[in-house]
Amino acid sequence: MTGQPSGPMTGRPSEVVGYSERGLVNALVGFMRRDSKRLECFLRCCEWNGSRGENEELFDGDELLKAFKTGVAKVTYIVETSFAHFGDPDLIIVIHTADRRWRFFVEAKVVAYLKNAKSNAQGMRQEGYNSAINGQLSLKYRLARALAVYSESDARLQEPDSLFDAAKRELHDPSQTKDKPKGRPRRLEKEANLKLLVEEHLMKKGKQGDVKQSPEEFLKDTWFVALTHEGKGQANPVPTDSQDDKSPLYFKSESPVLADTAWKHTGWSSWARLQEKLAGLEKDPDFSAVWKIVSYPP
Repeated sequence: MTGQPSGPMTGRPSEVVGYSERGLVNALVGFMRRDSKRLECFLRCCEWNGSRGENEELFDGDELLKAFKTGVAKVTYIVETSFAHFGDPDLIIVIHTADRRWRFFVEAKVVAYLKNAKSNAQGMRQEGYNSAINGQLSLKYRLARALAVYSESDARLQEPDSLFDAAKRELHDPSQTKDKPKGRPRRLEKEANLKLLVEEHLMKKGKQGDVKQSPEEFLKDTWFVALTHEGKGQANPVPTDSQDDKSPLYFKSESPVLADTAWKHTGWSSWARLQEKLAGLEKDPDFSAVWKIVSYPP
């Protein structure tokens, strides 16, 4: 049996129609896959905290920009896959070069950042905090920290105890179970996800298997993106203060160095900005089919 169409359906037009963030992200990924230059343009469309207010490239990963010209071996797009207690990232982009892997965790919304973000002070006492844009990015930081200490010999992917303790203090994260009434660190235990996602795509590889990186090294190659629905020309809505009540919370009290790296590597873009600067996206049939359903004035 082949994958070729046959019978009366052959030659008939077809279309893909999606809805909400998932539909837009799927269409965006399909659009970027068709031309390798589009991913670089997407990254340049993001405003990164590490270069805010400076007269330079908005994307400050100079080494990666050089790699786009000389040595990207492969790009992997991981769309809305479950990482158990860490949530389901809307999109993870992994850029593979000969000796490095850059990881971009993208969380997307079809509402404005400040309308969607929730108070860090109330944290998980609020219903839906982990589905808010800042709550989701905080979870992705915790996922990155778990990845940074993971080894192929481990039975599970788990965040450091010190990070969970900070989340309990600062975000009121219970992570309680019947057998652990005081809670336990967030984790991923499903073997298929560990082997096929974590080890295959997210860990740095060498000839002898995964290459151990320090948390500092791992975070150096890890980035976090808020993709939200602001009006055309609107300024970056992510608070400039990493300790603002609606910023992504990276637990500076637990590790100031790692939190600062994550904050500098946090970026923002909007759907309007992408349609303006990513040539062809606005008229892409798959993207426009979803956009006309979900878009409304921000």
